[in-house]
Amino acid sequence: MVKVFAVVSLFMFGFSANAQDAKTLYEKFDLLAADWLKVSGEMKTYSGLDYYCRIPEYRNKTLDLLHQIHSYDSLILEVMNNPNRIANPNEKELKNTLKDITELEKEYSLVEFKNQLKSSCDFRKDIEKNKKSSKRDFADDSYDGQILILETEIRRFLKHIDNLVLKIDDHLLLLHIDEQ
Repeated sequence: MVKVFAVVSLFMFGFSANAQDAKTLYEKFDLLAADWLKVSGEMKTYSGLDYYCRIPEYRNKTLDLLHQIHSYDSLILEVMNNPNRIANPNEKELKNTLKDITELEKEYSLVEFKNQLKSSCDFRKDIEKNKKSSKRDFADDSYDGQILILETEIRRFLKHIDNLVLKIDDHLLLLHIDEQ
């Protein structure tokens, strides 16, 4: 199972080439957003989180993908400061784009992401360390209960990032921002 997961995951990380082949800022960000949603979807399971925690190559590629998304956010903000580069300068859309990018950059920065995932990896490590004794426990204290708590926590965190990435992607489509 882990080998299949590794092959699928490494195959999916062809995002750098795909983003470079795209022509517009929207197309590039859209490809990164799609790659992020795939990775995020994997990490919302206990086995996916376990893979992130234990495999440095996967962790580094995940962090690189998120770094690329944050880099595009900075580029989008730079382009938004030049009104000649926006085909549809809808003030409400610009304001909403700025709000969503700011939230992603501040509340879900790469540092915040690393901190949250480190905490989740530490929790996972504790779950596995206490696996034998927690198998006899009930409800939240049981092994399965602890896994459910961890999955719920990580899903909630990743869902916020997913939603913001999708909102920014939608904003770019509506604004028709020209990267050149």
